[in-house]
Parts: sequence; structure tokens; C-alpha cells
Amino acid sequence: MPNNLKNLSSGDFLLAIAECDDIYTTNLVNSLALENIAQKIVRFKYNGYAISKLLLRPPELIVVDLDSQEVSGIGFIRRLRELKFSKSILVLSSQSDDSVLRDTFYSGANYFLHKNKSNFSEFNMALKMIRHGKNPMPQSLIDQILKSMYKKRRFPRLEPSIGLTYREREIFQLLNKGITPKAIGDLLNISYHTVRTHQKNIYRKMNVNSLSEIMVSHTVK
Repeated sequence: MPNNLKNLSSGDFLLAIAECDDIYTTNLVNSLALENIAQKIVRFKYNGYAISKLLLRPPELIVVDLDSQEVSGIGFIRRLRELKFSKSILVLSSQSDDSVLRDTFYSGANYFLHKNKSNFSEFNMALKMIRHGKNPMPQSLIDQILKSMYKKRRFPRLEPSIGLTYREREIFQLLNKGITPKAIGDLLNISYHTVRTHQKNIYRKMNVNSLSEIMVSHTVK
């Protein structure tokens, strides 16, 4: 039987559960237990108490269900990130249209999986991949996420003479959308440190110290 937040300890896999989908959550937890994927599973509701406990003893992974009609999973993720929660967040949703994907990654989530109420094998495999430092999202989904971000807002055009590589331009565009370096790394299947190296190279080539300076000095009409 899953523990509650009083038994939370750092390094555990933690499931964040929407109140309205208890049957699905129970089936999901039972599936995880059968394969012995998580050392400990802690179930809780979206509220201030949960946030305080998560910040005090951050788990290795939080799984957030977006399908609740009563509470906002996106709002919950944003609040965690505002309070400097730095661990990974995996989102589950039965909807995977562009707006849901954009909201998921703008809020600060690292991974997204389509919710399957009858088959948990994909979810179990995703957790195994995350534990081994791999991105569980299929390339087709990653492509959809990136395209949805690109078409939502027109990115600044950069002077050709700046000399950014294709990867640097790609990372610049995502940084400009407000995506964190960690989330960019997860999306592009590269390490956080690689993203930070590209970010530093972008700033060096543009002779700036921040993204806001780029917006002012390197955007053309």
C-alpha cells in the first residue's frame, strides 16, 4: 500500500494524484508494485501541504495527472518551479493537443506521456528509462512539442552574421520561449551541461550577458 507524505524521503519515486481519478491511480500504483520499479510510492492531493513536503524532502520524480477537473495540475507544477523545486516532473494526460503540450512544458515539466487507462506498460517503461537518464518520449511527440512552441509565437530573427550553429539557434529559440535548460535538455535528448555550454556560446557570440540583452540588441524587424 502506498505511503502518505509523512513517510516521504528523498530519492523516492512520488506520484502526484488528482482527487477525481482514484481508481486509475490505484491501478497504476499496483502495476508499478508488480514490476518493483519504484522503491517507494507516495500518493497525495494537490495542496499547499503537499508542496511544502515536496520542497522539504524532494523525491527523485513526481508524476502529475492533468485530467482532474477540480484542480490544476499545471498550476501545481508552476508553483513548485516558482519555489525552486529542481527534480524531474512527468506529466500524464489523456489529451495531447498542442495547447496541452505547450502548457506542460511552459509550466516546467520535463516529460509528457499520453494517459492509457487500460495498459500501464508504456508508463512503467518510461519510469525505467528516466531512472537510467533517458528521455521516454517518442521522437514524434518531441517533434510535435517543438513545432507547437515554434508556431505559438514568432521568434526574433537573428542577423546572419551572428554565426550561430543550427543547435545554438534551436536552443536560443527554446530559451526565448521560457523553457528551462533542464527541460530543453530533456526535449533534445542532450545533457543539462551541454545546453548550458551552448547557452554560454550563444551569449559569447552575441556579446551579451543575458537573454534580455539579445532581445534588445539582436532582434530585427
